[in-house]
Amino acid sequence: MSALDTIRREVSICMFDLYGTVVDMQGGVTRAVAPYLKAKGWAGDPSRLVTG
Repeated sequence: MSALDTIRREVSICMFDLYGTVVDMQGGVTRAVAPYLKAKGWAGDPSRLVTG
C-alpha cells in the first residue's frame, strides 16, 4: 500500500491556519492600502482600517 493510500484511508479532515501562519494577511493588506489612503489625504493608521 502506498503512502497516498494510507493518507486516504487514515485522514478524515485536513485544516490550514492561513491567517498569520502561512500568510501575513493583515500586514499585506495594510502595506497595500497605505499608499492609497495617504494619496487620499487620510492621516489615520492604515492598520486600524484593516483590523476594524
